[in-house]
Amino acid sequence: MAGIAKVHVFNTYDVSPIVQEAAIEALTVGIDDVLPMRQIYQERRDLVLAGLEKAGIEAIAPEGAFYIFAKVPAPYTDSYEFCLALAENAQVGVVPGDSFGPGGEGYFRISYATSTANLETAMDRIFQFLLTQDVAEPSAEA
Repeated sequence: MAGIAKVHVFNTYDVSPIVQEAAIEALTVGIDDVLPMRQIYQERRDLVLAGLEKAGIEAIAPEGAFYIFAKVPAPYTDSYEFCLALAENAQVGVVPGDSFGPGGEGYFRISYATSTANLETAMDRIFQFLLTQDVAEPSAEA
């Protein structure tokens, strides 16, 4: 049993040599490998922000995440109620802000860690859903 405990400790608390070598490789040779993906995520972020703005939803651009925290549009006041209505009527999944604590009430989180095509579809569905709710006010620039 002591031998199993020893193996367990090393597997749980130790970084294996193979993982250490991979980290060295990534930090020394592959440091620029993330640049194309960072550009793609920036484009996706901007697409979602533009879609939310077109739908009349307030949001602040994140600087280092795959998520946007946006204000629940009027007449909705309950983040869970809005997210459920959006899922049921527009087939778009977002997370109620109150899932992140009481300060998140009145907001929802949307991820842009998916394909551009999926995001375009989601933004269109959100916009169309809000039009049926007499909420979305199309932006003059959209």
